[in-house]
Amino acid sequence: QSSPDVNVVIQIGGGDIAGPAQEHGVDMRVTRRYRLVAESTQMGANWSLVPLPESEQPANVAMNKPETLSDFLKWGARTFPANQYVLTMSDHGGGPIAGYGNDEALGGGNALSTNDLQSAIAHSGVRFELIGFDACLMGSLEMASAFAPYGKYFLASEEVTYPWVEGWTASLNLLASSPVASGETIGRAFIEGYRAGQDVDFTAYSLTDLRQISTVVASLEEVSSTLLKALKTGGLAAWQSIAVARREAQDFQSNIFSTQMDLVDVQSWIHELGKVGLLSADQVSRFDASMKTAVVLRDGNEEDVNG
Repeated sequence: QSSPDVNVVIQIGGGDIAGPAQEHGVDMRVTRRYRLVAESTQMGANWSLVPLPESEQPANVAMNKPETLSDFLKWGARTFPANQYVLTMSDHGGGPIAGYGNDEALGGGNALSTNDLQSAIAHSGVRFELIGFDACLMGSLEMASAFAPYGKYFLASEEVTYPWVEGWTASLNLLASSPVASGETIGRAFIEGYRAGQDVDFTAYSLTDLRQISTVVASLEEVSSTLLKALKTGGLAAWQSIAVARREAQDFQSNIFSTQMDLVDVQSWIHELGKVGLLSADQVSRFDASMKTAVVLRDGNEEDVNG
């Protein structure tokens, strides 16, 4: 479905080949801007990607530069002013250490770092109802903390993931019928649409209220302080207990062959620290309470993944 009150604008680039989209006049290696346009038919909406006029096109610059993203966001808000904005970033992701969005065309294959992403959004001056990653492994506390000053809700997966196809359909249909839907409502529609359309059990999407992230961070700082004291007083024995808790905690793409990511489900780790006696039951409960407030919805495909 489409609505005259909703604009979808897209910046594409950074590909290593032209890609199958070249059949539609899109070369994935060239940084260009497009608008998603729908023509109503008896069967619904017939969608097409329409290039913006040359006067609205960016220079052919690398997509992994923070100023490229920032410029796109500024341009989008200026050219298509709206009551609220949603940002989706779609490419490969590697979490807060490995980063997001490798540009193979002009950027030497490098990714945007967490600091790059935060800087780009900060300098855009745009505040978002929802910020989402159609990318693997980007659902982390570090990412949520980076975006908290600039958005209300955060949508991403801790796990590897398939593209968003069904989620896009559900989210755009919702916006067509309710253009001022909240970030929570949009995020819920995405997760429910994505979950209904995927026959896999290893996705781990979650929707997070960014306004509650400071409470989670404060709770984690309390845990960190406790662990530091334990190391000072307990020495090697405390270190071994921390190592056991880390080994038993749920993690993603973390192994001896891939040291670039080291992605750990933080609530799982907190519970394991409680089991080895390094955290009190009250500390574990306080952390659980902070997570319950911040994590609005999980896709539920992996029971031991907490958002």
